[in-house]
Amino acid sequence: MQVILQEDIMRLKGCRLKPSSCLIRMLLEEAGLEPRGMTVVDVTYGEGRFYLAWRPRLLLGCDVRLLKWKVEPDWFALTPSWACWTRIKKLALETDLVVVDPPFSERGHRNWKHGRPHYNIWAAVGGKENVLRGGFRTAEQLGTPHILVHYNERVEPEGWQIIAEKWWRPRTRYLNLDNTITWWGVLAQT
Repeated sequence: MQVILQEDIMRLKGCRLKPSSCLIRMLLEEAGLEPRGMTVVDVTYGEGRFYLAWRPRLLLGCDVRLLKWKVEPDWFALTPSWACWTRIKKLALETDLVVVDPPFSERGHRNWKHGRPHYNIWAAVGGKENVLRGGFRTAEQLGTPHILVHYNERVEPEGWQIIAEKWWRPRTRYLNLDNTITWWGVLAQT
């Protein structure tokens, strides 16, 4: 298993302050997708950090809490991942990619003042497995052909096939991530 270090991504031009976003862009391109031409549904939108290094043609976000955005979505609904599709279906849009990043880290932030305290709210609305299933349900209900998953383990449910994946070792000042390796995958519906 090859592991990409966050420091290696940060050395790439334009990626020093947005390494996960650069990794996502590279992963989507490796999967044969054109990130900037897509309509993306992010069911765990958070602050929109995933889009700092690239911007899809249309960015739709859902989350259980409204946060201060780093990247403002084109459309947003205050709803959990498993109900996001009901709102988007009313828009009658064709979507290319669903993004889901469940709150899988149990160690969390050391410094809540500078960290991201919004991670724990997901536990109150069903936990990481329900959030993950909600991302796949949204993709299936909308007929979205691809899903991007960030998780603490490899995920390949029935009806989906991994077309690109990376293992990632993040580094940050505020998370207790010593020796943490996470998985990023792009899957296609079969």
